[in-house]
Amino acid sequence: MKSVLELISKKQQAFAQLPFFQMMQDSSIDPRQRLAFAPCFAPFTMGFGELNRFVFREEPSNDAIQTIINQHSYEDDTHWIWFLEDLQKLEFDLSLTLSEALQFLWSDATQTSRQMVYELYRYAYQAPPLQKLVVIEAIEATADIFLSATAQAARELQMMTGQEYRYFGNLHLAIDTGHSLGLSETEQFIAGLHLSREAKAEAFELVDRVFDLFTHFFEVMLRAAEKTDIDRLSAGDVTYLKTFKLRSKSSIAQPIPFQSQGTDPLPAGKPIGTYLVEAGLLTSSQLELALHEQNRTARRLGEVISSQGWVNQQTIEYLMEKVVLPERELVVERPLALVG
Repeated sequence: MKSVLELISKKQQAFAQLPFFQMMQDSSIDPRQRLAFAPCFAPFTMGFGELNRFVFREEPSNDAIQTIINQHSYEDDTHWIWFLEDLQKLEFDLSLTLSEALQFLWSDATQTSRQMVYELYRYAYQAPPLQKLVVIEAIEATADIFLSATAQAARELQMMTGQEYRYFGNLHLAIDTGHSLGLSETEQFIAGLHLSREAKAEAFELVDRVFDLFTHFFEVMLRAAEKTDIDRLSAGDVTYLKTFKLRSKSSIAQPIPFQSQGTDPLPAGKPIGTYLVEAGLLTSSQLELALHEQNRTARRLGEVISSQGWVNQQTIEYLMEKVVLPERELVVERPLALVG
C-alpha cells in the first residue's frame, strides 16, 4: 500500500496547482465571489454525507480495514450541516418553492456535482474494504487541498463580516486534517498493508480515476465561481437562479464502473484484461463474462479468468509482474511535472 500512498501524494501535489485553487487564494477577488460556486457544489456536499453513511460504512464488521473506514465515515458524514450554515451566511440561501429548488438541483448548473456523487458510489458500493480505502485516501488528499484554499477566502470574509464560516473555514480544515486516518498508528497500519500485484495495479488505476474526477469537478466549479452574479444571488433573484446555466464541457461519467474496465486505455497502463485480449489469450466475449462475474462476486479479475480455465494463473501472474505493474509503477517514478 505504500506505493499507492506515494502515488496519491504525487497526484495531490499536481492537483494543488489547478486554476481553481489559484483563484481561491487570489486576494484581489472578493472572497464571496471566490466562494460563489457553493450553490452548484451543494449536491456533492449533501451526497457525500450519504456516501459515508450508506456506501463506505458497513456494520458490523470484523475486518480491520473496514473498521477503520467505519470510524472515518462517522467523522465525515455530517459536514453538510456546516455547509448549509455557510450558505446562509454567504447570503446564497434563496427562498424557493419546492419545484424551483428541485429544478435547480437537477439543472445543468449542478450536473457535474451530481455526477461526482454517482461516480464515487460506483467505485465504492459493495466494494472490498481495500478498494474503499483507496477511494477514501484519494478523496481525503483532494479535500486537504480544497479546504486549505477555501479557508483563506473564509478567513478574509470573516474579517469583513465578523462571522465564522465553519464549512469553508478553519474548523472544517482542522477537523479534516485531524481525522483518525491521520493517526500515526493508523497510517503505519495502512502503509504496511500488503497488496497483490493485481490489487496494486487496480489501486493505481483507481487513484488515477478519482483524481481525474476531482480535477474535472473543480474545473467546472471554477467556471461556477466566475460566472455567478453574487449581487443578483444575494438579492434573492430566483429568476436568475432558475436560468443559470453551467453545462459541463465534457462528461465525467464513464460507461463502465471501475472494476469493469477491461478495454479502456488509461494513463497509468492498461488493465490486465486488455493485455490478455491483445495477446490472443482471451476473447472479448470471455473478458466481458469475466468482468460481469467480477462485479457480481467482487473477486479479482485474474482469479475469475483462471477459475474458468481460459488462462492459467501462472500466465496472469507473469504478465502482472513483467508488464502491467512496471507500467503502472512508472506513474510513481516519473517526475512530478508529468503526473496529474
